[in-house]
Amino acid sequence: MAIVLVSGVAVLTPRAVHAVVATFVRDVDNAGRHAFSYFCGVNSSSSQTSCSIPMASNQELVIQNLGCVATSDSTNKTLLTEIYTSIGLADDAYHASTATDTGFGLGSQSQYNTGVNLTLYADPSTSILVRFTTKTPNPTNGLIATCFLTGYSVSLP
Repeated sequence: MAIVLVSGVAVLTPRAVHAVVATFVRDVDNAGRHAFSYFCGVNSSSSQTSCSIPMASNQELVIQNLGCVATSDSTNKTLLTEIYTSIGLADDAYHASTATDTGFGLGSQSQYNTGVNLTLYADPSTSILVRFTTKTPNPTNGLIATCFLTGYSVSLP
């Protein structure tokens, strides 16, 4: 009887170490984004007034915030603020807010404040329309509104 001895030798050798390095990748859109803010101010004795903000031919706009302050005759107690933009072939209307009189006009006028966070797009070579409406005309003090739009624009080739 023969005995066969099989020997297994494990050879321990140094192993290569592979490190994993985290690389922060910047959002590819961010380089083309530019912050913007637009101001719109109007004054009218009617029950409706608006302002229009023209868009550049090579920029798409993303509106993220809308903030408005307004006054009207004291007979009006509600202000409707609407914002209209164009996307493709269709108008996209966003009814930003209906504000009620804050009471700080002390009876001589009505005052309104409104602010909204949103995401609304506007195509190049179009206009943004901001419209303010009260129930009745404002012959005494007028409908006076100031609005700020903020967000970012993206330059297109």
